[in-house]
Amino acid sequence: MRAFIAAPVLHVSSMEQSVAFYTEKLGFTERFRYGGEYTVLEYAGEVQMHLSTTNNRTPAGNGQVYIICDTVDEYYAEITDRGVVTLAAPADWPYGMRDFELADPDGNLLAFGAEIKE
Repeated sequence: MRAFIAAPVLHVSSMEQSVAFYTEKLGFTERFRYGGEYTVLEYAGEVQMHLSTTNNRTPAGNGQVYIICDTVDEYYAEITDRGVVTLAAPADWPYGMRDFELADPDGNLLAFGAEIKE
């Protein structure tokens, strides 16, 4: 088997509010929608995020996703200029990554990290 993409599915309470946040604030593109209950989002043709209002296994807002990027500072500036409030500014960490974290409207946590290159 050769795997190509891992797509996390986040449980959200309002599809319209969540899609607006991910597309207007974070720069994702809506790729596919199934009714009002499932949406596939994409960023830069590489990263997929799936949103569902019908995930009965976990309450909305309990998801966590770490997205590995080539750089995070420009993206951080871009989304904070759009009004996104993050949990912290980008910082270097002993585990070799520079990252920051934010919460979506339901409280799902998204971290964006880039490997620190010496």
